[in-house]
Amino acid sequence: MQDGELAALLGVIVVGFMVAHTVLERLQTRFFFSTGVEFLLLGALLGPNAVALLEGLGVSAVSPVLSLERLQTFSPLMALAVGWVGLLVGAELNLGRLFGRNDEAIGVSAITSALVFLGVLGGVLGALALWPPGAALALRERLLLGCTLGAIAATTTPVALSALQRRYNADGPTTDVLKRALGLDELLAILGFGAIFCVFHGDSAQAVRALTATEWFVLSIGLGGVLGGLFHLLIRDEERDGARWFLFVGIVMFASGAAWWLSLSPLLVNLVLGLTMVNVSDRTSDAIVDVLHRTAQPMHILLLLFAGALWSAPSWAGVGLGVVFALVRAGLIMVAGGVAGAFSGAGVRRDLGRAMLGQGPLAVAMALNFALAFPQAPLGAELYTAALVAVLLNELWSSRSLRGLLIDAGDLRSITPTSVAHAGEA
Repeated sequence: MQDGELAALLGVIVVGFMVAHTVLERLQTRFFFSTGVEFLLLGALLGPNAVALLEGLGVSAVSPVLSLERLQTFSPLMALAVGWVGLLVGAELNLGRLFGRNDEAIGVSAITSALVFLGVLGGVLGALALWPPGAALALRERLLLGCTLGAIAATTTPVALSALQRRYNADGPTTDVLKRALGLDELLAILGFGAIFCVFHGDSAQAVRALTATEWFVLSIGLGGVLGGLFHLLIRDEERDGARWFLFVGIVMFASGAAWWLSLSPLLVNLVLGLTMVNVSDRTSDAIVDVLHRTAQPMHILLLLFAGALWSAPSWAGVGLGVVFALVRAGLIMVAGGVAGAFSGAGVRRDLGRAMLGQGPLAVAMALNFALAFPQAPLGAELYTAALVAVLLNELWSSRSLRGLLIDAGDLRSITPTSVAHAGEA
């Protein structure tokens, strides 16, 4: 790359990032969403997309800062960023608090996750059977695409709910059910996504006997559990945050690397690792969660940068699929929320789907994990684009929809629908 070309590329990156950050900061205030879209855009500008952009501006023969070949060298770091998301989800799931109360949240989570997953899987299989490029795929390839999109669709996030609780002191029966249900949704989504890697696992030709999907799944759970127990032994007498941080990094890098080497999902292995960390001993669990919360933002940014950089040459077909995917998912969640509410008792609202539209970093991590693990999957690039487009679209309306639900439920007593409308017009 020549000096002039590098300067042009860096200029596009700097200007694009500044504009995105300024515009998105206003959008975040207006629409109350939290995903760092500017970092996803920055990653895209660092990747092969910058070349297409500069060629459109008349600058040719430019090499991207992060080519696909260079990105391959960062695969372990990308696996770490993906695994850290699973660790954070697992560390938030205190099993005693989740399952030690009534089962309304469990029913809501199980019903909505199952209906959304099956609805998307069926829709993808039907669409591929009718679409000529999809009809040429083998059944195994169609199932891989359908199950992956189904798992991503079933992913919801409690991030926006936690932000509303901090900002508006949201509290009440609906908030309580949602907080536990959204946490369980993440648990079920990662379990299902990890199972996909086990079912579609490519066994080594040198293996004495190919492991079954069940055996791979048990191995994933066991690996995370053993490493979580080891971490507990190492940290139980450690009081220094700095030492804890290095132990975190070391154990997650090892877990993610082992999962990567075994062609398993770092999300599932680190989920079990996080669950084991916080549930083995109550004495250290709060300190563990505190350290993880302080590291969540930089790891989230790293995840978005890599996801954007790997987002090479998004096709219009992928963008269109993302829009359709987001709309279909929203409809399925609304229906599933109504069904879950109807089966969960009179105290549960029938419009809980309004609170389950957001996907957050977990969906991005799933898409990135899929792209890294199945780089040669047919229509894999379209699936990756669709997943990222759907995540971005859902961020535009999910938080406002959740806020409206909590106002209607009476869990936001310090804010009224009128003041929300005026805030949106400001």
